Amino acid sequence: MQSDELAGHRAGPRLRAVIGHQVSRCERLLDSGGPLVGRLTGWARLAVAGYCAGGRATVAALRAADCDPLAEVPRPSRARTAGYALRLFAGGAP
Repeated sequence: MQSDELAGHRAGPRLRAVIGHQVSRCERLLDSGGPLVGRLTGWARLAVAGYCAGGRATVAALRAADCDPLAEVPRPSRARTAGYALRLFAGGAP
């Protein structure tokens, strides 16, 4: 990857591939943490569900941006984050 690629307004294919790989890796880690929510109670359950939901919403935002954070800042929507959190809190899959 060339340094001028980072200075541009779009990520090149190699940078997007690296980001895509890391996004997939994060998604797998978040999926593996999802079952933990069902084992927790109180504030801990709420906190872990919120953390996993925020991560899942960020993954969705990065994928929607074609793994290019330079063209436009990918922002996870509050509605998507809340939806993931509710599903996790209710014991469903993200």
